[in-house]
This record gives sequence, C-alpha cells and structure tokens, in this order.
Amino acid sequence: MHAAAAPRLLKAPRALAPCPPGQAAMTPAFDLTTVRWVIHAVGPLPRTGGRSTLASADKASLARADEVGARSVAFPSISTGAYGYPADAASRVSVEALLGATTAVEVVLLVALVHRMPS
Repeated sequence: MHAAAAPRLLKAPRALAPCPPGQAAMTPAFDLTTVRWVIHAVGPLPRTGGRSTLASADKASLARADEVGARSVAFPSISTGAYGYPADAASRVSVEALLGATTAVEVVLLVALVHRMPS
C-alpha cells in the first residue's frame, strides 16, 4: 500500500501525530486508485496494551469511516505485525468489537496475518 501511494501516504499521518493507542486518524489515499481514504489506527503493544485498547482502535477506525460516509472498510490485523500482538487473540478482539459497534459501514473485510504452519 505504501509503495503505491508513497511518499505522500507516509508523510500525511505525521501531521496528525500524536495519535495515542486505541485511536485512529484518517488521510486521503493519494495515488491508490480503488481506495479513497486510509485510516491509520494505533493498536497496543502486547506487553503494554490489552483487549480494550485494540477494540478501541477498531471502533475508532469505524468512526472515522462513518465521518466520510464509507460503506466498506478493509481492516488489517491491527498490532499483529511489527507490534507482535498474537494474531489469534487480535482476531477475536476485532471480530467482537466490530460486531458490537454502531456504524453505517455495511461491509467489513478482515485481513488476518497468517503464519506459515510448520511441516
């Protein structure tokens, strides 16, 4: 995503900083052709944040989507990459948070981080 929209997509969130864990900010999608907005959610580090912070990041992302009238949103697996939050736990938190959220968004696509299974 950053390769297609960079460098503006990399620079834009810096103007919105600081964005604390559990919150989300939004920028234009710049050169991404099938996306209008990018929501930048800040999830927890597994050792310092928990379920409530991750759920808040999911709900804050939906709130930003509602602000621009988005009808569909794709969610990456928040905090499971560089932050190392366990993917199975993050999946459960996100599904629960998103199902319980009040939103006008009609379609939510969850993109999970999948680890290669040992042979």
